[in-house]
Amino acid sequence: EAPEMEVLHSALSLAQAAITQVTTKKKQTPPTMWWITKGTQAAGLGEGYVHAGLWGMARTFRMEERAIILRSLDLDTTMGDAKAVATTLAQWMPNLSSGTFVAETEVALRTSEDKVSSLVSRLVPSATKAQKAGMLQMSSRGSLSNLRPVTQEGRKKPGATEAELRIRAIGLNFRDVLNTMGLYPGDPGPPGADCAGTVLSVGSEVTHIRPGDDVFGESPGCLKTYNVGKSSLLTQKPPTWDFEDASTMPVIFVTVEESLGDLAKLKKGETVLIHAAAGGVGLVAIQYAKFVGANIIATAGSEDKHEYLRGLGVKHITSTRNGAKF
Repeated sequence: EAPEMEVLHSALSLAQAAITQVTTKKKQTPPTMWWITKGTQAAGLGEGYVHAGLWGMARTFRMEERAIILRSLDLDTTMGDAKAVATTLAQWMPNLSSGTFVAETEVALRTSEDKVSSLVSRLVPSATKAQKAGMLQMSSRGSLSNLRPVTQEGRKKPGATEAELRIRAIGLNFRDVLNTMGLYPGDPGPPGADCAGTVLSVGSEVTHIRPGDDVFGESPGCLKTYNVGKSSLLTQKPPTWDFEDASTMPVIFVTVEESLGDLAKLKKGETVLIHAAAGGVGLVAIQYAKFVGANIIATAGSEDKHEYLRGLGVKHITSTRNGAKF
């Protein structure tokens, strides 16, 4: 019931305390943490997504800090006051620590109509089947829970230099998260840009693509089945790429080409510092630097990422998380 950002801040403080315990007392058994929500997960009876962001933070934490066991549990909306919640947890925690669910990191506790409670894995295939054109509607900025799937009503006719796409795959960027959270400066427009799809119609001045072509590129506001955008930001998709692969390419490659190519004019023998080198832009920047023959100094957070970068031939790797080491 606490404000969403307050809960996330408290969870982050708890996670940081666990990291400190592991790093300063290495001989101790890594702690197990539980982050518990109520009615935020679509597994049977759920009423909202107010604290669903906590699960997203938990997934990121598990990827970054594998030495710490972090598990998420979602209670259903029939749980009453704090006493009822405590009683339920005391009943079910032993089941979560043994047997089938011991390896599960995300679990929901649901009560059926006959008042029988059961545990279900959160990560199960959705039975939902799309019947109509749809879109993610953002009612207001400030929370990811403000994105709601709705039916797409009507389609826009492309202008002279525009193209209408049947969207097949979408690549989400951190910019889209900042946009939805209301943290991006200025007006970033609707979320969604990187995508791949099939051309349905084009404007009178468009000649480089035509209806029926499979394309990829940027089409702002593409979190929908059909979208219209500038045709100049689209090009044919190579036949050997699938739509999902193609949708991850546009922004990261354009960012690197613009920064290291057009602006920095990086040359052979020069040295470039690439932060977050294991991320999307970082990996493309490594490719570009190796292509032109530049020397690379890379940063990444975890040792797993360091090992991955060494496998790419990067020799100089450090971390910005440790000032003395950097």
